Amino acid sequence: MSNLTQTPDILIAFDAEAIVAKGKGTSDSPLYAGNENIYMITRHGSVLSGNAGGELNVQVAVGDVIRWRSSTLSQNFDYDVLLYRFESTDSNHKLLSNPESMSGDINEPVPNTDNPLQPGKQDVTNYYWQATAKKIGSVTYNFFFMITDRSGNVYGYYRWDPFITINNKD
Repeated sequence: MSNLTQTPDILIAFDAEAIVAKGKGTSDSPLYAGNENIYMITRHGSVLSGNAGGELNVQVAVGDVIRWRSSTLSQNFDYDVLLYRFESTDSNHKLLSNPESMSGDINEPVPNTDNPLQPGKQDVTNYYWQATAKKIGSVTYNFFFMITDRSGNVYGYYRWDPFITINNKD
């Protein structure tokens, strides 16, 4: 690992069908989703414990930028999931900057049925949440999310609570 700042990307894959089957929380009272149907994935060098599970504990250095992206196991075909709020035990944001929802327009490759060796492209807006590690310590946080159908109709509101450990790893 270099001494340069890093940007660990965390992919959060939700088993939306299983989560919705548990019940439907409201925006005022989101249902705790548990960990068994959420799969958080990042590079091994950033993992303290729980890679590909719902209780991912990542390790980052001061100055590192953490990005969270979400998808469903159907890759948003039948269900979609939208992260809409972040709360942490670091309410004054001394350890981790206040996470922000970000977006950017990108060209995404897609299969080309006429010529499988030359991908096509489609314009998409990429959404993610981002925060910067500011001080050594550990943070437990809650992400709040909604599950929708492909038309944007909300099935329910949910939350769960992973961890971040900030240190000056070598």
